[in-house]
Amino acid sequence: MTVQELAKLAKVSPATISLVLNNKKGVSDETRKRVQALIKKHNYSPPVKSRVPLKNIRFLKYKDHGMIVDGNGDFITSIMDAIETEARNFGYNMSITTADGNFEDAIATVAAESSDGIIILGTEIPPESYHLLDSIRTPFVIVDNIMQGSQHDCILMNNCETILHALSYLHGLGHREIAYARSSVRISNFDERQEAFGKYCKLLGFSCQSKHIFEVAPTLEGAYHSMQELLRQDLSLPTCLFAENDSIAIGIIKALKETGLKIPDDISIMGFDDIQYSRINNPALTTMRIPRRTIGTMAVQRLRQRMKDPRSYDVKIKVGAKLMARKSTAPPKKK
Repeated sequence: MTVQELAKLAKVSPATISLVLNNKKGVSDETRKRVQALIKKHNYSPPVKSRVPLKNIRFLKYKDHGMIVDGNGDFITSIMDAIETEARNFGYNMSITTADGNFEDAIATVAAESSDGIIILGTEIPPESYHLLDSIRTPFVIVDNIMQGSQHDCILMNNCETILHALSYLHGLGHREIAYARSSVRISNFDERQEAFGKYCKLLGFSCQSKHIFEVAPTLEGAYHSMQELLRQDLSLPTCLFAENDSIAIGIIKALKETGLKIPDDISIMGFDDIQYSRINNPALTTMRIPRRTIGTMAVQRLRQRMKDPRSYDVKIKVGAKLMARKSTAPPKKK
């Protein structure tokens, strides 16, 4: 017997039958007793709903040295938050595995765990370890690394075009001489940025002398101390400086200000990422905002497609950035 048939016998609506079955208010005592009597007479029991098992997503937070993953403000945590939110929107369970320093062991760990899909933080995965991903049989997606030469799904920022937009902005302010602050610890994103920097400096007519390529630690405090050391060498500076990430830019600003230099009067400073400290720095940092929420959301959406069709072609998605012009940049002073 169906709910509809029972409702017809009791001369009530199916909704009333549901209220009685679930012992909820909204039904008179007389009607409730009549419906309960019919339920007992016809030995009615509601059908058991089949439950669709939840999909289990695993996020692998891999750190080779941790200087970029943990040392660049809220950049990585913002991506992770977006992934977790989007996974929850689709009704997925998400677990996080953190691994330090041994990528082969990290891959073995997640491969042994029961998951329907995996999202891997690729920021600090070294190129010599890319091949280890071939052993994973569960559908997976990489975030924050292009994985050059590998056929895996990747979601990351568009480093090349973002550098072009940044340099075009500085060029538009009137700068023609520029310094480049590169990280002493290299990752795929930094290599892409430096290659694009060299390419577009030539295209736009910037002069970047070798003496103006500064190698510093990639964290805020590390960049500060590195720049202090460089400044002790009676360093000459051009009219502007571009840093590979915001932590480097902010550390350099602190070191320069301690020597008496004014930002941006004496030199304009620009970063990359738009971490939380950029907005509250003094002066507020001009930078390129990377849409971390978009990266995280698209990673989950691509993983869903990969889980539905594990044999589909690999997809590499590059997300654009937005200029955040603030107080650390200005037109160069006329000599």
